[in-house]
Amino acid sequence: MITFLILLPIIAYGLLILIFAQRFVFKEIIEAFVKAHIVIFAFIAVSTELISLMQVISFTGLLIPWMLFLLICIIILIKNRKNKNIRFPSFNGINPFTLFIYGALFLILITTLLTAILFPPSNWDSMTYHMPRVIHWITNNNISFYTTAITRQNYQMPLAEFAIMHLQVLTGFDLYANLVQWVSFFVLIGLGFLVASEQGLSRRQQMISAIIIATIPMAILQSSSTQNDLVVSSFIMSFGLFMLRLRKRNNVENLLFSGIALGLALLTKGTAYIFCAAIGISLAIPILLDQLKNHTRFIKVIGSLSLIVIIALSLNTGHLLRNYNLYGHPLSTEGERYQNQDMSLTALIVNIARNSALHLGTPSSRVNQYMESSMESVWGYQLNNPKTTFESISFYIPFSRHEDTVGNLVHMLFILISVIILPVMLSLGYFRKVAWYGIGVMLGAFFSV
Repeated sequence: MITFLILLPIIAYGLLILIFAQRFVFKEIIEAFVKAHIVIFAFIAVSTELISLMQVISFTGLLIPWMLFLLICIIILIKNRKNKNIRFPSFNGINPFTLFIYGALFLILITTLLTAILFPPSNWDSMTYHMPRVIHWITNNNISFYTTAITRQNYQMPLAEFAIMHLQVLTGFDLYANLVQWVSFFVLIGLGFLVASEQGLSRRQQMISAIIIATIPMAILQSSSTQNDLVVSSFIMSFGLFMLRLRKRNNVENLLFSGIALGLALLTKGTAYIFCAAIGISLAIPILLDQLKNHTRFIKVIGSLSLIVIIALSLNTGHLLRNYNLYGHPLSTEGERYQNQDMSLTALIVNIARNSALHLGTPSSRVNQYMESSMESVWGYQLNNPKTTFESISFYIPFSRHEDTVGNLVHMLFILISVIILPVMLSLGYFRKVAWYGIGVMLGAFFSV
């Protein structure tokens, strides 16, 4: 019977959707799901830290917070029930293009969901990093650091594994561990609609944005794993969405969701510091420029942006302190392993070239070897420069269906075309709303190579 407690987070999502959706129309349901996703993971982050302090990570120790959380949601829903405008989505007059997109999204989601449920965690990262830390936490009844030869189990950001731990303790199995990534995959697809809508794109362009996200090969493969790339991406993109909204409406809701989404992203994976900094700065600039002539509003905006950072860091306090107490650094000193030792312009260009080349893999090993030789003739030793290569891994162009190494040629071509065309379109007066967001995404990509 304990297995049925998987219904607790499902019910929580449902209640929060009812709370946040003023009308039951497509866009508001998707937006409510994104907000529910942020609130539930914030609850997981805070509750895990609290019960760990009390040394009660156990079935009862987790069940009580979840029951209290659901009770609060029910009370809020009852108080707000009179403000709802019940109008369910209408599918009358749906055109063939829309029907095709919805059908494709449904097929991708149902296939990946079945894979996530039927096949337990089995990849290298799951066995050596993600799942072992969950077992240690459950065994120790807390999330304190422990003795291990695989130190990233301690210092790496823990939020995705917090969620896996909640599911595993409540249900007694690791059967649902992959659902943390799958739900984040679903949220990312919904964010494709919302971010495109926020930037003034048409309904068809919103659907194209969503299907582009849904068909990323690595996203499809990772949606049925316990890795954390989709989890962190869902919060990075949520942060971008509410920062876009903050420019239009500097209100409490957008400020809180921006800060919480940023905090959850930072608590999920270290790469979020790079991407969130790039997106956050690029989207903060137009907000500040809009209020430059009004000193009172300018100071207010500065305060709002500062509060977002404070909220984000407060969610990370526990993990940052654990790292500081052990390493003398809030992000640990082992992070240096992942940093380029050569920060020159040449190193940056070579990294961009070889990271792009990873998406060129074909089923023909001969073609792949030819491309590798061509790269070596241009860049020489820089392709395997130990100062810019993680653990001296040799450069090669793979053709892979594995979630760690699968390429993404079609989407990369879309990105390259966009980089070329967007400046021209901006000079002609088109797509100006997407400029700052696009700059943030590209800066994040450049700084992360």
